[in-house]
Amino acid sequence: MPRTNKDSGVKITKGARTRSLIKDAIVNLARRKDWTEITLVDICDATGLTAGAFYFHFATKDEAIEEIAVERMESYFTYMETSIEGVDDIYVIAHTVIRAHYEGYLKSAGLSPILYSITKARPNVYKYWLERRRPLRLRLEAAFRAARAAAGLPEGEEEFLSHWLLSVTEDFLQDVFFSSGNVELNTVAGNADTFVRVQAKAWYRAVMGAEPEHPLARRGRKTASPPLSSAREA
Repeated sequence: MPRTNKDSGVKITKGARTRSLIKDAIVNLARRKDWTEITLVDICDATGLTAGAFYFHFATKDEAIEEIAVERMESYFTYMETSIEGVDDIYVIAHTVIRAHYEGYLKSAGLSPILYSITKARPNVYKYWLERRRPLRLRLEAAFRAARAAAGLPEGEEEFLSHWLLSVTEDFLQDVFFSSGNVELNTVAGNADTFVRVQAKAWYRAVMGAEPEHPLARRGRKTASPPLSSAREA
């Protein structure tokens, strides 16, 4: 019989529970070994399922891995879009989006680099990432255009800025947290105040050509989660 999720009230079927069991097992295995090296035997040993039971739910291991990545991305982008809904202040928008990147890493510090690797390596996942990311990018473009127009600044660079600033934050997160051996960079930028506040100020300068006058821009103000050294992975 279907079980009911206590939080959502949605009935969960046995098949859905088995799919979740498989995906959870893959996530746990990927924390101990490269996801490309995970075998069907590993998954069956971790779940207690037979190969037939696995293939009843997924055609291949890669299909299961791609589904994991897509589900995490959907949750991630939905959170960011909801967080800036109805917000017009450019600094708050920048601060919120950058903070979401930072906290998204902290919540799954072991899983984040794996998902990044999967996105880059799997064409289907990369295509989904581009499509799912586009509404956020367009939201930034529209906010930049409105803010520049309100300040009497010339329009025309908003599309470029939305692509560039979002990509800078995404790539910088990879460099700070995923680059092996770059201790200096992590020491300088691997904390909330620097990673969020300083980048948000850079976003504002790029869009508005001025320093932000906002309480969140003040040095030392708590802007996100605690530093990595004191954070615990969810």
